[in-house]
Amino acid sequence: MVSTNYVEAIFYFEFFINQYVQYHFTWNFKSMEVLKMAISMNGRKKIKTSMKVDQFSRKEITIKEFIELHNEFIRDKMLENLSQKTIKDHKYLFTFLTRWIEQSNWSDTNQCVQKSLFMDYKEYMLYEKNYAPCTVNIRLRPLKAYINWLLKNQYIKNNFNNHIKLVKVADDRIMPLSKIEVKKLIEVIGNYTYARFRDLTITITILDCGIRIGELLQTTINDVNFAKGFIIVRAKVSKTRTERILPVSKRTLNHLEQLKEIAIEQNQIHLFLSTTGKKAIAEGDIFTNFRKYKVYANINKKCTPYVLKHTFATQMVKKGVDIFTLQRLMGHNNITTTRQYVYLDNDDILEKHRQSDILNYFFT
Repeated sequence: MVSTNYVEAIFYFEFFINQYVQYHFTWNFKSMEVLKMAISMNGRKKIKTSMKVDQFSRKEITIKEFIELHNEFIRDKMLENLSQKTIKDHKYLFTFLTRWIEQSNWSDTNQCVQKSLFMDYKEYMLYEKNYAPCTVNIRLRPLKAYINWLLKNQYIKNNFNNHIKLVKVADDRIMPLSKIEVKKLIEVIGNYTYARFRDLTITITILDCGIRIGELLQTTINDVNFAKGFIIVRAKVSKTRTERILPVSKRTLNHLEQLKEIAIEQNQIHLFLSTTGKKAIAEGDIFTNFRKYKVYANINKKCTPYVLKHTFATQMVKKGVDIFTLQRLMGHNNITTTRQYVYLDNDDILEKHRQSDILNYFFT
């Protein structure tokens, strides 16, 4: 009788023999196939395998699609929580392009978008309409943003922005108002009607804290802390979508408090109302008023809420406020933007150098 251990030993021996034969047979077969295919390419001329992409195989869209997709672009920007003013500007400035297309050689919207479309538009603005370079750039910047969006979302492959260059603009800095000019402006505005008192409050508030006109006009009665003396610029209305606090003086608070009382009487939440008292005053109406004030005050330079913001920035630096604090007050993400608001003439620079007495520091 054969023992169980002996039978198991025979079984495992046969199993390993079969595995050994199968492995070496397969390996030798593969080795032979490799040897058969090992033909050398040494000394032979190399064949180029890279394919040149046909320029007409690129993804193209028609002018009609280009115009219609702008609605999707606006929708995306709204979802990014851009400010209402930015969204409104994108919509408004795009209409200048679409209206021009309707009247130009590009009126057949079934043709494909090409770089010459944008070059013709730029040429039209510069040489037919004689727009100032800054005006042309204002209309080109949102267009370039839209093209970047089309590229990002793979609606187009041709980067038309390579052919849409902004126009060079002379370094024409906005001149701040002098102390005399500010006094003339305040005197001209007066406070004998609601509209005049409202515009006077706008003037002194911007001069006091440097708030943007768009942010100020959206200020509500709940945004002013009269006890602690500051205005809250809510993230929703801030251009940079960041909340900030702006300290204001007692004089400004007194004016704001009177506007608050009027707003409550009119059952309104906004501080700066139209003359009807039914809604907040529009930014465009304020600029119209300031154009009149400039004439009445006989001021021979720009006189707008933006100029008041420049005047605030310049005077703050002259008073010794550091540029980083000023950046926070003005709500700028980039300090370079803040520097553009400050204008120091030669007399200011000479006076600052005299006050510093820098050399005397090293010898004492």
